[in-house]
Amino acid sequence: MGLLNNNDYIDPFKGSDYIDPSSNAERLSNQVNRDHARRESYVQRRYVKPAQSDQASRDRQAPQNTRSKQDGRSQQAQGDQSTRGDTLQTMLNDWSTQTMRYAQSMQQSLQQALRQNQQNPQNPQGRPSQPYNPPRIQTERATREFQSTSDKKQRRHKNGFVTVLEIVIIISVIASIGGMLSDSMSNIISDFDGSTSQFEELSTQETVSEDVGKLYSTGGKALEVNIEGVQTGPEDLNGDATLTVLLTCTNIGKKTMYPHAVADLMVMQNGIELAPAFTSNEDSDRTEFSGTEMKPKKSSQTTSSFVLTDTNSPVVVQLMNYSQHNVVRAAFSFDEVDIEGSLKHIDYAAVPQPEQVDASNFDEDGSVTDYDESTLHFRVDSIEKTSPSYADHDIAFARISWYVENGSKYRAFLNYMDVSATQDGTELHSTYLDDDSYSTTRKVTPGVKMTTTVAFETQSNSPVTFIFSDYGDEILRKTVNLRSIESLEL
Repeated sequence: MGLLNNNDYIDPFKGSDYIDPSSNAERLSNQVNRDHARRESYVQRRYVKPAQSDQASRDRQAPQNTRSKQDGRSQQAQGDQSTRGDTLQTMLNDWSTQTMRYAQSMQQSLQQALRQNQQNPQNPQGRPSQPYNPPRIQTERATREFQSTSDKKQRRHKNGFVTVLEIVIIISVIASIGGMLSDSMSNIISDFDGSTSQFEELSTQETVSEDVGKLYSTGGKALEVNIEGVQTGPEDLNGDATLTVLLTCTNIGKKTMYPHAVADLMVMQNGIELAPAFTSNEDSDRTEFSGTEMKPKKSSQTTSSFVLTDTNSPVVVQLMNYSQHNVVRAAFSFDEVDIEGSLKHIDYAAVPQPEQVDASNFDEDGSVTDYDESTLHFRVDSIEKTSPSYADHDIAFARISWYVENGSKYRAFLNYMDVSATQDGTELHSTYLDDDSYSTTRKVTPGVKMTTTVAFETQSNSPVTFIFSDYGDEILRKTVNLRSIESLEL
């Protein structure tokens, strides 16, 4: 300090007499003064200037901090936008990838079609096709157009096919339901139709028609039948000869029905009904009589077969309503049979009356009187057994002769009597023999004798008891020891 005068003194705290050393350095006379000035200047820069610049530094940092916060929020918003942008970009990339794959697939299909076109120079119209290799840009454009057109056509054809199929199904369902509803409604309406009472009145009137006639029943059911003819048919499944009856039936009633709902078809020889026959006649274009459903005013040609008992007696065909008041009948003879096997049509009056039973010589075991005062007389001719190959045990059967007295209608054995059998206290199951499976249900003319067979499956060789009743009261009981009976070959 002592080296300087008052004018050259530098106050480190910047007093009133402060001299800037940079401006006063030129007046220093020697190197020492210059060095001293440098040191003083260093002290001044180190201690005085930082104190002066603190506030200015804070003032400068405040807007910088504000800008930093704003920059942070801006960067966060930019990050969110960048994230959303990345998501959209990912979706676009996926869509673009799928589109490109589909376009490549269609392009391959188009190229394959072009190669096939080259290999097959003739197109469907018969005109020659020239190979053509389009440029890449045109190929891509054609691919896109082909894809769009093919998709539209495929959707249109597919939707059109589904629509047509649905329409067909709907129409079929409506038609079937409509048909059923129509039949049901017509049947219901006919129940309340006052004109059906006329059918009931006609069903109780005694009418007999030759060849063609009408049959009436209750509930608005009526049938017109035409007996066209009788032919010799093929052998049945048992090898027996058969007859085939040809009919034309017309529904003249008010209900949809089967012919057998009104008509009972009966074919007879010698006053006894013939049993139904089962044949394999596939050549006939007619339907089975019992299996033909007919709507009102509709006709059907039907057929039915029966087992022939002999080729000498005339054949009588009768169709009756179930009260047997309305009868349509026709008669045929074996005297003349044409090349097609058709029997000769004869007058019904020419048919001889069947032989009547001699009641005085008929030793009966019992009788049953029905509600109409007709009486069935029966006797047990024999009780036998057989050992068929299809059965595990013997079959015990009884042969019964019977006839109806004071009757005016055709009746069957089952209309009067019931037969059961027991063995060791257990009721046996009924069965039938191959040669007489319908004997209990076949009808006969009153006064004509018929033989019926009833059969049962035995369980052992123990005695078997046959019980005859009138569906209520027991009439006769017969017990037989199977061991003492010789088995018959049937």
